[in-house]
Amino acid sequence: VAETFKTWTAMETILSVVALIFIMLLSLVV
Repeated sequence: VAETFKTWTAMETILSVVALIFIMLLSLVV
């Protein structure tokens, strides 16, 4: 269960970072 939770947390973190970068790039373009 701990391994699954760790993987889920990692995915959430990566997703948040990617979303943040995407929003920053979008604001730069617009």
